Amino acid sequence: FFYADLTCIAFCCFLFVSFCIDFFFFFFFKQKTAYEMLRSLVGSEMCIRDRYELLDKEEAGRRAAEDELAALLAASGSAGAAAKGIEDQSKEEQDALHALNNKLKGLQSELRRIHKQIQNTEGDLESENAQRAEVQERNAEIRGQLEVVTAARDELANELMGVAQGVHEVHGEAQYE
Repeated sequence: FFYADLTCIAFCCFLFVSFCIDFFFFFFFKQKTAYEMLRSLVGSEMCIRDRYELLDKEEAGRRAAEDELAALLAASGSAGAAAKGIEDQSKEEQDALHALNNKLKGLQSELRRIHKQIQNTEGDLESENAQRAEVQERNAEIRGQLEVVTAARDELANELMGVAQGVHEVHGEAQYE
């Protein structure tokens, strides 16, 4: 829309300038007719009539120039309004961009905070895994010791059972005697 108005303004300016150039060359450099060359030889009535014709031509040219100028001013007014609209829209978009940029900075800060928290959590997780491995090693050692103690207990229990049976046999024999 804005470029169409600029094109229209440029075209109107071209027409106005070409009209002014044509007007200038028409009055100062046009080819003289026989009537114009001999008008000084005709009476004073012809000079007066020629003067009125010249004034009419000048008035017509002035009116055409004023109409062209009015058209150019109207076109530039609508182009100015369009430019103002585009300028306002650009300002709004810049404000929106600035707001988004601030939001992006906030999100980047939040992302850095979360990244640091993840790194801390990973460090804690590694520490916890190391502790878990230590506890599992200690549990394995304790199981090994428990198996040794259990084997010793079972051995002692068997010996005790053997002693108890021996006592029972001795007690049984003593009772029958």
